[in-house]
Amino acid sequence: MLLDVRVWESVAVDSRKEDGSGDLAHLREGVLARLLKAQELLPDGVRLLFVEGYRPPALQSKFCAHPVSARTPAQFMIAKVPGCG
Repeated sequence: MLLDVRVWESVAVDSRKEDGSGDLAHLREGVLARLLKAQELLPDGVRLLFVEGYRPPALQSKFCAHPVSARTPAQFMIAKVPGCG
C-alpha cells in the first residue's frame, strides 16, 4: 500500500520535484514507518527532508537504460542494473 507522506506534518516535504500527480510524495507503508522512526531518533532541531518516493514505471524508465518492465523482481533486489545509478 502506498501512503502520501504529505499527510504527516512531522515530515518536511521538498516540492521541487512535484509534477502535479502527487506520485512522488508516496511511499510504501513500511518505508514510511522506518522514515518516521529514523526522524524520531534525530537530535532536536534536525529533521529529514523528503524529496522523492514512488516513481511510476514510465518515469523510472527515463532514468535507466533498461525499461523497468523488462526486469525481473530479483534484479531489483540483488543486482545493479547497468545504466541505472
